[in-house]
Amino acid sequence: MNKEYSLTILKDASPIVFRYFEVDFPISDTEVFIYDSYKLNIMLSDGLAALLSDRGDIYNTFSGDMLFFNPSEIHCGRILRQGVHKYIEILIPVEYFPEFRSYYMLFNDISDKRTNIISPPPKERTLILSVAEKIINNLKVDADNISLLAALLELIDICTSLYCNKEKNGLVQNIPATLENAVDFIRKSYSENIQITDIADAVKCSPSYLSRIFKKHFGKSPYCYLTEYRLFIAEKLLRNNYSVTEVALMSGFSDCSAFIKHFKGSFGITPLKYKENYKQKS
Repeated sequence: MNKEYSLTILKDASPIVFRYFEVDFPISDTEVFIYDSYKLNIMLSDGLAALLSDRGDIYNTFSGDMLFFNPSEIHCGRILRQGVHKYIEILIPVEYFPEFRSYYMLFNDISDKRTNIISPPPKERTLILSVAEKIINNLKVDADNISLLAALLELIDICTSLYCNKEKNGLVQNIPATLENAVDFIRKSYSENIQITDIADAVKCSPSYLSRIFKKHFGKSPYCYLTEYRLFIAEKLLRNNYSVTEVALMSGFSDCSAFIKHFKGSFGITPLKYKENYKQKS
């Protein structure tokens, strides 16, 4: 299922194009497309990646991650897992800059620490997915121009804030095989009582080396990455009406109190309150 809508704001400029894709992909690379617009992607499923042809950077993504490219950054998609994948693509014509000048650096950073991905913390990830849901609902019915523009500005504002405030450290650029295998192990084993030593043993490296490459490419420790991924899973389970106790066990936390502490630290509210709030909005 594909949905598309063109939003005209400036009289003499090309429209901003919103596209929603829900496609059954085989494991492969997509065609290389050359765009004449700035592009913003919201990833809505795991198992998708982007490959930049000029720098050779590979960005593996989770649902809620955001990718952004300027017209000179030629890239293609890489399907890591066969099946139905979902994502939103927003094309912003170059005429809108400098109208969007406060966001210029997000798309046009030319430093050697340039990255094209935002992997947001759990709280911001939930907000991004919520905005994405509004865009999809808009595209499925009679689109509302003001709502779509507001959603776009909110998304770019989130990305700009995270991009400017993070230490740009080559996030997921030229990922070593050891790190890719470690991430894959975490995705498959997060629900088990795994320790950092278990991850290191699984990918045949020392815990200290594992910590160094996680810090270099993700800006966080393996433990922090594992906890954030468990919270990402937990947030989805709460939306599917599992109890807080069930969610704690299914997402890999050792006990319910530890889960509640971590969840509140990331989302600002308890898991039960989050679940109740989501029910009210549904």
